[in-house]
Amino acid sequence: PEDVSVTGIDDHDVSDSFGLTTIAQPVRSLGEVAAWQVISHSQNPASVTMPTSLVVRSSTAPAHIQ
Repeated sequence: PEDVSVTGIDDHDVSDSFGLTTIAQPVRSLGEVAAWQVISHSQNPASVTMPTSLVVRSSTAPAHIQ
């Protein structure tokens, strides 16, 4: 993190083992909503907002605000 900060998506189980900063999102729920959108054959699918959170670990350095 001194030279480059790295982040991932989904907060996979191994992220913690590697100290990877990630965006946690409800992957299972996202899949369920997507499946229902497909199954419903809707021409105008509903807009869905899912909760996310930033999980900071050792792969990112603190922000340097100037």
